[in-house]
Amino acid sequence: AAAVSAAEGAGVGAGAGAGVGAGAGPGAVGLAGARECAGRGTVAAWLLGSAGMVVGMVALGGYTRLTGSGLSMTDWRPLGTRPPGSAEEWEAEFARYKSFPEYQKVNSDISLEHFKKIFYIEWSHRMLGRATGLVFGLPFAYFTLRGRLPSAVRARAAALLLLGGTQGLIGWWMVKSGLDHSHVLSIPRTESDLPRVSPYRLVVHLAMAFATFGGLVWTALGVTRGVYEWVPP
Repeated sequence: AAAVSAAEGAGVGAGAGAGVGAGAGPGAVGLAGARECAGRGTVAAWLLGSAGMVVGMVALGGYTRLTGSGLSMTDWRPLGTRPPGSAEEWEAEFARYKSFPEYQKVNSDISLEHFKKIFYIEWSHRMLGRATGLVFGLPFAYFTLRGRLPSAVRARAAALLLLGGTQGLIGWWMVKSGLDHSHVLSIPRTESDLPRVSPYRLVVHLAMAFATFGGLVWTALGVTRGVYEWVPP
């Protein structure tokens, strides 16, 4: 009788343990799935938000070109700089601008106040580019350090970060062609030829922006559709 009781007790314990384990399994799977969906959503939002900022960059770049503001800043610093603060600093910046062909051939009649307007447009365009880099780069560093990105997404994001960072150099390469007023084929400029950026360099600059935007959206869609094997949080 004692043996039968012991066997029955063991059976009940095993059944209870199995029942608990079976009940916990689906819950754990469901929680993991919810975390995976949340992780995918966060990464997709980061990528699409960055793509939106690239659209803003292209729009502001177009406005900069339409207003003739692109050559108002005559130097380039990778980390950026604040705009002139005092009257003396503005006078010095304006005097520097006067030494370049655009002022001498196109804008010789503009006032300091008008110069400030076009300067701020170009400055805003450059600073938005740096802000876009931070919005993309800082979360990328966080996700990478936490091991939250699949290897394929991490590789694409690294390539997109490099592509976006190169845009600053390409932009200055484009602007410099207008400041130098040099022909892409080293053909001498005529006296009536107005200063402007090289259309070839402009196309490269714009094409890289489109490529960056396309890469961000493409990667985000892959994330949301479950193309990549996800990393558990």
